[in-house]
Amino acid sequence: MEFFVGTRFFETDPSKAKASLEKLVQFIDSALYAGVSSVYVAVNSDKDVSGALSLELDAELAKIVIFPVTPWGRFVQPLNAILGMAQGDIAKGMNFLSASVEVQLTDEIVDTLVDHMDMQTLVVGAVLQGHDYKGERVIHEATGCQVPWNTLSMWNSEFLYRGGGFPMIGDGLPGDPSTAGVEEVTTISMVQQRFPHLEAKLVKLTGDSSWDTSSFTGDRLAKHLAKMASKEQRPAAQLRWAGLVPPRVIHLY
Repeated sequence: MEFFVGTRFFETDPSKAKASLEKLVQFIDSALYAGVSSVYVAVNSDKDVSGALSLELDAELAKIVIFPVTPWGRFVQPLNAILGMAQGDIAKGMNFLSASVEVQLTDEIVDTLVDHMDMQTLVVGAVLQGHDYKGERVIHEATGCQVPWNTLSMWNSEFLYRGGGFPMIGDGLPGDPSTAGVEEVTTISMVQQRFPHLEAKLVKLTGDSSWDTSSFTGDRLAKHLAKMASKEQRPAAQLRWAGLVPPRVIHLY
């Protein structure tokens, strides 16, 4: 099964620019080794100080596209920009592997996600630190801690595209940025409303699916901890405002 990888990236601290750029290169390398067809890096060009847009990489068997996104918004605009840039791959039937730069992709991780993908599946995500994982059961009204996260998830890009991509409500209620994020909840809800047969799956991997946040310090660490603490409240507010029902998610080993 062919797939493309997309990630969101920017570094605002000049003292960490070099290290962040090296981490981005490592991420791209791990994606290439995992057999990706294309890598798309959406860069917040208004805030990034790492020089990522000037990065020149060459891969014989894959396409690497590093491009600016402005305005960045909060969460969903770079994701939808990736879908727009990858239209050619989507037309070829490739799935979309969304991954954070802080996650190192491996053959085992990718193979497990691919094994759970079929035409009845919208998204398969890996269980990560902070998930409220329930073992083998169906969660009929999943919270933001029970859905796959774009930190490491594979989407059926055709159904995602047909469902409208990642909805703007994922960037929060109008005028209320505190409700932004965990865009996967409203995305799954809206697509399942249109295509009720599609499943969302959260899978516990046997390999190393660690989310390396050890480089987070200062303001970024504070924001990360605040985001983790509010992963249920933010999408719940989005669902209420948009009149959507919580998504259905299957938890698997």
